[in-house]
Amino acid sequence: MDSLILPLYKQSDVTIVKAKDCYLYDAENNEYTDFESGDWAANLGHSNIHINETIKNQIEISIHDGLRFRNNESENLSKLLLEILNFEGGKSVFLNSGSEAVNLAIAIAKHITKREKILKLDCSYLAAYGLGHSGNLDLLNIDSLAQLETIDFSTVAAFILEP
Repeated sequence: MDSLILPLYKQSDVTIVKAKDCYLYDAENNEYTDFESGDWAANLGHSNIHINETIKNQIEISIHDGLRFRNNESENLSKLLLEILNFEGGKSVFLNSGSEAVNLAIAIAKHITKREKILKLDCSYLAAYGLGHSGNLDLLNIDSLAQLETIDFSTVAAFILEP
C-alpha cells in the first residue's frame, strides 16, 4: 500500500498496530524493539498503565497550561526534584524539546560569562530555531584543527557540541 504521508526519512513497509513497553507490533504480531521512543515522548514505554492513568486524569483537568501559567503538578515536581538533589534555593525548568534545551544552555552561558560568541561544529544540528541560529555564532570546521589556533577563546561564551 502506498502511504499518503510524505516520507521525510526512509520508510519501512511495516505498519505498527500496537505497542507495549519498549516493543512495537505489526498486524502479524511480529515484535520490534522501539529505539525511537524519544521522538514521540514514549521514552518510559508504550501502554504503561500508570502513565496512561495519570494522563487520563490530567486530561479531565487541563491538557496544557501554556508556557506563561503555573500549575500545581509542575510546582510539586520541582520541589521534589530539588529536595532529592539537595539543591536548596534552586529552580527547575521543564522543556519540550532539545532545541529549547540548547537555547537555554546558550542563554545561561551568555549570562554567566557576559560573552556573546558561541562556537559550534560546522556539521552540528544545534537546535531547530532560536539562539542556535542567530547572533554571534562561529562555525568550526570539523576537519581543521589548525582553525582552533585562530580563535580568541576569551570572547567565547560556550562551545555547543550537538551531533
